[in-house]
Formats: sequence, C-alpha cells, structure tokens
Amino acid sequence: MDTIWQYSIRTLLGFIVLLLITFFTYITGIALGNIAGEMVVNKEIKVVAGITAMTIWALLNG
Repeated sequence: MDTIWQYSIRTLLGFIVLLLITFFTYITGIALGNIAGEMVVNKEIKVVAGITAMTIWALLNG
C-alpha cells in the first residue's frame, strides 16, 4: 500500500512541475510574439531594438 501512495505523490508532483513549465513556455511565446508584432507594426521601433529585446527575453528565459 505504501508503494501506491509513493507513486501517486510522485505522479502528482511531476504533473504540477510539468504544468508550471508549460505555462511559463506559453507566456514566453506570447511575450516574444508581442515584441515581434510591435516591431513589425510600429515604425518608431527600430528592427535592431526589437531583435535585441527578443534576444534578451529569450536568454533570460533559457
């Protein structure tokens, strides 16, 4: 019986960690898409500034 509880707790912990990781990956994708979209649409933002912002964002999340 002890083994079933251990498997259950390990499975639950693995599920929670995976959910957190995919949530942050999802948020990172949205942020990078937003930066890229603003760079394309907004003429006041230079391409170099947009690429720099995307690179820094990706490195901070890497």
